[in-house]
Amino acid sequence: MRLKTGDILTGYIVELVTDETEGAGIKIKTAIGIATIYAKQIADLRLQEEANRHSHRLYIMPTAEPIGSNHFIGNYEGVFLYAGAGWKFLSVTAGRTFVPTVPSSEQFSVMTAKATAS
Repeated sequence: MRLKTGDILTGYIVELVTDETEGAGIKIKTAIGIATIYAKQIADLRLQEEANRHSHRLYIMPTAEPIGSNHFIGNYEGVFLYAGAGWKFLSVTAGRTFVPTVPSSEQFSVMTAKATAS
């Protein structure tokens, strides 16, 4: 879940709560404990499968986590455009540099594929 403050929490819903002054809310079990979050604090709430954090952080995929049923388009350092798509166990990414004043024949291109077994 993403809060209106911009903070992001990941966890399991433990209990629905109601407070006279705060209103409806949930208790969520996170890696650092159980937090009570009220509906008025929540900006966005999604299932973990819909918010795959491993879509792209950098071009090189350093983890064994697949992109999942997800896709992305990115721009690294302003000169390297890249995109990726994923399926249950396969992730494919491709990119190309677009450095000003460098001829097209001297630009860098790359494509990677990664299979991940569960």
